[in-house]
Amino acid sequence: MRTIDTESRLTALVESAGLDPGHLDPWEGWKLFKAFARETVVADDESVTVQATRLKSSDGLDLVFVSMLRQFTAAEDHAQTPVWYVGLELAYESEELSLAADAELWSYDFADLTAFTSEVELQAWFQQALAVRPVETEIVSGEI
Repeated sequence: MRTIDTESRLTALVESAGLDPGHLDPWEGWKLFKAFARETVVADDESVTVQATRLKSSDGLDLVFVSMLRQFTAAEDHAQTPVWYVGLELAYESEELSLAADAELWSYDFADLTAFTSEVELQAWFQQALAVRPVETEIVSGEI
């Protein structure tokens, strides 16, 4: 699959599982994302990240965003340049998901994708995120 087709592929996986992209169950979303992360994409390189960030929404709410993303790069001038990302984003009320500090794990820091996903699943904040209902979820993608 081409990078430009990754959003439609992730959407198709979510819909074929009978899930609503705007109201994903966190555990079901994570299982789908892990499967999606293993699918072959034509890119010079890629990495997978899971991040948690506390932000204030435009209407003043304190939210915690958990993002599960694949980031694709292109070789330019003998360097890898990020060009596209796709994934799932889950928003939680900060009272429901405590986050002491922003968190960020990248697949390139691990031996393989299995080691990466295992470490993500060991994180207390991630375990809590899977157990709490998010206020909003969505499939995200775009150029970097």
